[in-house]
Amino acid sequence: MAEWSIAAVLKTVDPQGSGGSNPSLSANSVWSVQTMDRDSPAGICKIIIGADDFLVAEAAKAALGGIAGDALDVVDSRNSKTEEEQLADIRRAEASVFTPPFLSPVKATWWKNVHFLPGGQPKKADDEDAAKGPRTSEAVKKALADFAKSIAKARLPASQMLVISAPALLQTSEFAKTFAPFAETVVFAKAKGAAAARESRQRALERAGELGLEFEGGALERFLAIVGDDTRSIYSELEKLRTYLGGEKAKVPRAAVDAITSPGAGIEPVRWGVVDAIYERNVAKALECLAENENTKGYEIVMANTIERAFRQLVEYKSAQADAREESYARALGSWTAGKLAAASRAWTLGELRTARMRFVMLRERVVSTQGAFAHTIAIELVRALRRPARASREAAR
Repeated sequence: MAEWSIAAVLKTVDPQGSGGSNPSLSANSVWSVQTMDRDSPAGICKIIIGADDFLVAEAAKAALGGIAGDALDVVDSRNSKTEEEQLADIRRAEASVFTPPFLSPVKATWWKNVHFLPGGQPKKADDEDAAKGPRTSEAVKKALADFAKSIAKARLPASQMLVISAPALLQTSEFAKTFAPFAETVVFAKAKGAAAARESRQRALERAGELGLEFEGGALERFLAIVGDDTRSIYSELEKLRTYLGGEKAKVPRAAVDAITSPGAGIEPVRWGVVDAIYERNVAKALECLAENENTKGYEIVMANTIERAFRQLVEYKSAQADAREESYARALGSWTAGKLAAASRAWTLGELRTARMRFVMLRERVVSTQGAFAHTIAIELVRALRRPARASREAAR
C-alpha cells in the first residue's frame, strides 16, 4: 500500500482531539505501516473517515499492516439498512473485539462501511437517501455509544487492533468523544477546484513512481484530463499503462496515454464534446452533442453537472488572471489543462462566466430536486450562455 494516499489528502485528528491539517507528503509517519508490538501496554485503535470509499479502504488496509486470514475479523455494514441489521453489526463488532486471538499471536477487527455512525445519516426524518438508508434510530445511537464506552473502559489488549472505517463521523458526538483519548482518527478532506487538481496530480505521480512509470512532458496532464479526479480510476488506468508499456520501468509518452487510457468514473465521451464546445464558445457543436445524447439515462443530471463544472473552472481561471494569480494557478493545474483554460478564457469576460455558472447552478438544483424533463431547458440555457453579444459577433465576423 502506498503511503501517498494517506499522507497527501488526509486530515488527522490527534488522540486528544486538537484537530489538525492535511499533512504534506513528507508526513508519511502519520500512517506508516506498523506491526503490532505484543509488549505495548495497549492495542491499537484507528478510525478512518471519508466519502471516498476507495481511499478509506486503502488507508484501513495500510493501518492493518498486513494482518489477514484467521488473524483478521471483518464486519461489513455496507448493506445494513434496518435497525435490526445495524444492531447486529454492533454486536458482531463488539464480540470480535473482545474475543482474544486463538492460533495467531495478534488479532485485528476491521469494522468497515459504518454509514450509520453519528453524522453519517440524513438529519431529517423525510430526508432519506437510498444509498445511506433512513435516519439512525435511537436504539442504534445508544448501542454505538455503549460500544464506544465498553472499548474505552476495557481498552484493547496489547495484541489486538480495531480499525473502524466510515463515510462520516460527527466529531462532537458522544461516540467520537469517547474514542478521542485513545484512538487515532483520520479524516479524508474533500478538495475542490485547484486543490482537487493538485491532489489528483500528486496521487498519480506517487502511484506511477511505485509502478516504475515516468510521465513525459504533457502526458500527465493529458492522463488526468481523461481520467478525472476519481482515485480508483487513477489507480486502475495506471495499472493499464504499466501492462501496456511492459518492463520494470518505462517512460509514458502522450501517445500511450491516448492509446490506452479510458475516461474515469463519471466521465463519458459526451462530456468532452460539450466541454470543448463551451471552451470554443461554439453553439452549433454544443447543440449537436446534446442532441446525440439526450435520450441517455440520467442525461439531465450529467449535463447540468458537466456544464456547471466547465463554467466553474473557467471562472476560477479568469479570476486568477484578474487577481494576478494566473502563474501559480496554472502550475497547480498542470500545463495541458492550464493551456486549454487559458485559450478558452479569451472568449469570455469574467462577468459572462459568472452569470452562466450561476444559471447552471440553479438549473442543476431544479434538475436534482424535481422529476420533470429538463433536456430542452438545458439546451436553451446553454445557447443563452454561449451566444456572443451582438457587437462581439460583428467584430468576429470581420
